[in-house]
Amino acid sequence: MSKGGGGGGPQEVTQVSTNLPEYAKPYFEELLGRAGAELNRGYQTYPGQRIADFTPYEQMGMQGMYDMAAAGAPAQMGMASDIAAQIGYAPSNMGMQIAGGFQPMDVTSGYQAGQFDPGYQAGF
Repeated sequence: MSKGGGGGGPQEVTQVSTNLPEYAKPYFEELLGRAGAELNRGYQTYPGQRIADFTPYEQMGMQGMYDMAAAGAPAQMGMASDIAAQIGYAPSNMGMQIAGGFQPMDVTSGYQAGQFDPGYQAGF
């Protein structure tokens, strides 16, 4: 019984061998030795600081974002939400009347930007 397979003819095998030239042999052996030594060396952690500290300008920017977030959502967001809810629950022909009745008032966030000095002096 046959298990299947190839065409039954003779198969050609090609064997290639190369030899390292004598002048390269010491360099190659040294390289193999160094590679083996590195392979067997234990893991060493980096002793220095890996991540830079934030610059003063980055810290100021993050503080500004924090201040805006701490102030809460602007009043306009609440007003817009109320109008959207009124329009959504009203009959379909009332939307424009509800939106037209909106009387915007002067709303401020209360955010005050900090002082910023880029340190640039123009030369003339």
